[in-house]
Amino acid sequence: MLDIRLLGPVEVWADGRRAPLGGTRPLAVLSALVVHLGEVLSTERLVDCVWDDEAPATAGALVATHVSVVRRALATVGEAGVIRTRPPGYVAALPPSGIDARRFEELLASGRATAGRGRPEEAAELLSEALGLWRGREALEGLGQSFARIEAARLTELRLTGQEDHVDLLLALGHADRTIAPLLTQVADHPLRERPRAQLMTALFRTGRVSDALLTYQEAREVLREELGVDPGPELRALHRAVLTNDPALLGPAPRTAARPPAASPEAAGHAGTGPVRAPRFRIPPGPRLPSPSPPISRPTSPTSSAAPRRSHGPRRCWARWPTAGAPPRRSESSPGAPAAARPPSPCTSATAPPVSSRTVCSSWTCGPPTPPRCGPPTRSPGCCAPWAPPRRPCPPPWRN
Repeated sequence: MLDIRLLGPVEVWADGRRAPLGGTRPLAVLSALVVHLGEVLSTERLVDCVWDDEAPATAGALVATHVSVVRRALATVGEAGVIRTRPPGYVAALPPSGIDARRFEELLASGRATAGRGRPEEAAELLSEALGLWRGREALEGLGQSFARIEAARLTELRLTGQEDHVDLLLALGHADRTIAPLLTQVADHPLRERPRAQLMTALFRTGRVSDALLTYQEAREVLREELGVDPGPELRALHRAVLTNDPALLGPAPRTAARPPAASPEAAGHAGTGPVRAPRFRIPPGPRLPSPSPPISRPTSPTSSAAPRRSHGPRRCWARWPTAGAPPRRSESSPGAPAAARPPSPCTSATAPPVSSRTVCSSWTCGPPTPPRCGPPTRSPGCCAPWAPPRRPCPPPWRN
């Protein structure tokens, strides 16, 4: 099948063989007929396409000569009937699929339509295939005629917009790291285009390179002011403000990965050790670890105190001994030598509380939670008495904060 390639140097291939087109004039005649595919180009129009405004007096006869050269070159690959004579000139008779520029446009349109239907992965593949047809920096390389420059500019613009659309799809799929290298090249080749710079700033921000994103905006502002005397557009300025404020809307989605198959159960895995690892049944909360308290000192108890209910000490606490009635006040252990202030009435002497003896202590006289150590006021709870335990560390008076 004949393949005419315009996305780069103009070449003609068929069945793995390249047709020898010769000089630039026959190449220009073939390119003009292929660019205007399906149109009949008169001899006068071909003269304008090949020579512009510098046509010689024998330009009409030279057109016929160049057409014959093109036909002989195509005959070497078995495609001599592609260029046909049709009054008042010539026409190229081949399907659009035989021209890489037409295939590029079809893939580009198909990729955009697929993205509009909500299938970004498939759309990205179509756009990548379309951009892969390019073999050079410009289309119709080697031809300087006006028609070639116009067609090259049109195809180049389609290529740039296709690259930008492809980058948008990659960013939407969470592949910001894959877009930075091609965007750097695109920004260097086309410094006045703001859309690639905005995409580069977004990709740099999503990969944690906030300073590079800000430098990209600064370079864009300097280039636009120096070349055109204007500031960046509103979209680029809004993106710059979002980067400065660390807007979470710029983070975008996470990269899409294939779903992992469910892990096999321990019964299905047998004794091979491939089953899921079970989490520990009990978890130790974070924080400083305190030494476990020693068992309380065994003391003889009275019949009245033994009837008192025994309560668990609970978390690690600092206990203070409650003095019995008539006993002299004890000095504060936190400040040796200083007389202790008068304590408030014991909550354990209420009518509903168990009898208080020298071997019981109110559990509300505690030094607050273990972390941080801080003394709180006593709790006025009727059933707050528990067996006495010796203090583990000096404890300030409980009525002080």
